[in-house]
Amino acid sequence: MACNNLACYYKKRGQLRTALTYLERALDIESKFDVYAPDSKKMHADLVQYKETLEGIGRHEFILRVDQYKEKVEQQMRKKISASNKAETHLNTCAVLSQLTRHDLALQHANQAIIIIQTRLLFDFLPVQSVPHNRR
Repeated sequence: MACNNLACYYKKRGQLRTALTYLERALDIESKFDVYAPDSKKMHADLVQYKETLEGIGRHEFILRVDQYKEKVEQQMRKKISASNKAETHLNTCAVLSQLTRHDLALQHANQAIIIIQTRLLFDFLPVQSVPHNRR
């Protein structure tokens, strides 16, 4: 987010190439994070409850697998970045590239921002499958 903010500062000062450098750095950093994952907090809560259920009914052979999957979800939660931040960076890049008359590349960044937001909206509105809590 800091690189994106610096880019906006340099854009306002008319230093478009410097702004573009910071935006490229922001996109590089943001590319290492996942924005498409479904709601990790809900998945994590379901796994914790599922593990408790397994312990309660004595199905200890499945607990290790649940713990392993829960660890993967926790890693995902630590790596997650806001979709709106990533989309915003693409839109800022679009604006700077457009001012530099690189409209074809600007359009690609605008399209990428749309794809990110549409994907996030799909995950937000698709029903999340719950782990069954009372299976015996």
